[in-house]
Amino acid sequence: MQARPNLDFVQCDLFSRDAAAALAACRADAAACVAVGMHLCGALSPRLLTLAARSPAVDAVVVCPCCLKGSLKERVRAEARRDGREHYAVLVDTLASLARDECGDGGGRVSVEWDGEMLSPRNALVSLCA
Repeated sequence: MQARPNLDFVQCDLFSRDAAAALAACRADAAACVAVGMHLCGALSPRLLTLAARSPAVDAVVVCPCCLKGSLKERVRAEARRDGREHYAVLVDTLASLARDECGDGGGRVSVEWDGEMLSPRNALVSLCA
């Protein structure tokens, strides 16, 4: 991007064999590597959180989860039903918990923010910083 010469954008298939290597390569010529995933459907949010948490090249990751699909679907539905909560809020809490587990340090580096300025009702950001 010419408008932002200090940024590089890398698009990759998070489930490809070389996804971890793509994240690691981002750091080669950069002062910092931040992985960002906006409106990641289903299994994409947990996948990016896991890849980024396990990559020493990634300094931070921010995901904005979207719809309820994939391996977390039934777990989130059951918990939402049991607790009388909205599915999306439970999904966000579940992803934050997954990120804390991946950190292995009690998750002090994980945060959740709700952005009321976002045009979408899917407006939570789960972040993990190294």
